[in-house]
Amino acid sequence: MCERSTINAGSSRGTLRSQRGPNYRSNLDCTLTINVDSGRHISLSFQTVDIEGFENGCGSSDYLSIYDGSSIHSPRLAVVCGTSLPDYDVVSEGSAITLRFRTDHMVTRSGFVLTYSSIKNSKPKLKGKALDIVLGSLAGVICLLACSGYTLSRFKKEEDDSSNNLVEAESVA
Repeated sequence: MCERSTINAGSSRGTLRSQRGPNYRSNLDCTLTINVDSGRHISLSFQTVDIEGFENGCGSSDYLSIYDGSSIHSPRLAVVCGTSLPDYDVVSEGSAITLRFRTDHMVTRSGFVLTYSSIKNSKPKLKGKALDIVLGSLAGVICLLACSGYTLSRFKKEEDDSSNNLVEAESVA
């Protein structure tokens, strides 16, 4: 990653590794910006992660920061360290994403491997825990109504109602 500062991916995909050898070096501060064609977005999917630090807080150890734009002053999308793969793909809002890989002087590890892809749509792909939370929340709402003795009877739009949308629940008890 430290060998270059920019990747112009156009509408393609590629693989990015933290280093060429078995372990990354100490005292790194590398910044890389990936650009894709205008109107497209960038999706990052991690294959492996082994960066000194803890998933619940990277602190002052080694970490990879991901920014939504062409510099480290853009909004931060994620910080990655430890050994757990993120449960989601990181997707940019625009056509550039910047990665900053910083390491301290202590422990070095095998780093990370990620795949970057130029995509037309910025809708995030949910997988793992994130998908479980979404599906679990929906099931919880349905159970809350059904387990309380209510059924959803209809969805109607009322022109004189200020909310314009009503969902009516009727008791079956």
